[in-house]
Amino acid sequence: MSHILITTFGSRGDVQPYVALGLGLQQAGHRVTLITSPDLARGFVDYGVPIAPVPAPFMELASSPEARKAMAGGNSLGLMFKMMTMMQTFLEGQWAIAREGVDAVVFHPKSL
Repeated sequence: MSHILITTFGSRGDVQPYVALGLGLQQAGHRVTLITSPDLARGFVDYGVPIAPVPAPFMELASSPEARKAMAGGNSLGLMFKMMTMMQTFLEGQWAIAREGVDAVVFHPKSL
């Protein structure tokens, strides 16, 4: 039995296919851990794939007034700095979990 780490974030639509993949891998006899941000993890905890939420509330940031202003053509430097800081935290969390011993990593391109 292999331990497969799946790491993803983004919108619900970004995460849901990886949850389905995780379920299929579990049915094939593999041990699966899915990493995503806590704001997304809440929507998938009842699906049966073990989830390791890593602190990085991307959706919360994306819906903030600052993000809406940046998307409307405002100054996005502050938002980019927050996103970079959040991404660093997410990467460190992924690495900490991966170092516990996994046989394979499947990742969404957004999660680097």
